[in-house]
Amino acid sequence: MKEIEYIKEFESRYSGNRDKSKKMDIYPPPISAYPLVVECSGKNIGCVYLHYEQEFIQPMVWVMYLRSYEQGKGYGKKILNELCALADKYNVTLYLEPAPDKDSNLKHSDLVAWYSRSGFSGHHTMERRPNA
Repeated sequence: MKEIEYIKEFESRYSGNRDKSKKMDIYPPPISAYPLVVECSGKNIGCVYLHYEQEFIQPMVWVMYLRSYEQGKGYGKKILNELCALADKYNVTLYLEPAPDKDSNLKHSDLVAWYSRSGFSGHHTMERRPNA
């Protein structure tokens, strides 16, 4: 399935290290319960957790967690841009529920606006179709 290939290619771009500070509670249990650390030029810039869901009418890729380690440096946008460009390549629709991390000073409305600028639509559950 293209959704699985999408996730595999994204993850293959990085070292495979996991951020053990955030455990994901997902059913069915995932292969790894921790988000993938995203590196840039040898520096850990954030982490992301992608989840393949096949229980719905169509297979889905959920961005369950996306976090920049330093706000205001553009790292979150870099990660999101890469996720979206790869989703366009694989013709995959992405889904997410914007929720501020406990360590963030962002509000739900800030995240909705931020994701909207990258082609996501919706409010509580957001969707981004390929080439949005």
